[in-house]
Amino acid sequence: MKKTTILSAIILLTLFACKKSDQVQVQEEYSRSGHGKPSPSGEAPIVAGLTVRAISPNAVALSWTPPAGATQQTAYGIQRSENLSNDFSGYFQLTPYSNYIDSINVKSNTYYSYRVQATQNGIVGPYCAPVTVKTP
Repeated sequence: MKKTTILSAIILLTLFACKKSDQVQVQEEYSRSGHGKPSPSGEAPIVAGLTVRAISPNAVALSWTPPAGATQQTAYGIQRSENLSNDFSGYFQLTPYSNYIDSINVKSNTYYSYRVQATQNGIVGPYCAPVTVKTP
């Protein structure tokens, strides 16, 4: 695994564990370190076409369309909320896949909402609109 990929993962985990004011400082330090340079277009990567499907009472399959210009270094962050709470928590990071099967503490007869964001060339994109599924 490249040092840049490891550093990116550490930075992303740090961002989600910190309060908002600390996140800005971490992002600035990351940019000053020579990483996190803007993509040639300078645009944030946007994930599209998120689909979720209950494949069993204890597992949900997710897939999405990667952002334009996605590479092997594009990372994806996934958050989940339970029972229509709109309280998204947890953070799973995947590189470079555009699909995921969630079986971590998934319960039967429960609503789950998911949202995905991409990080590309050091730019963290917005979360896509949440998509909800109910497990059997």
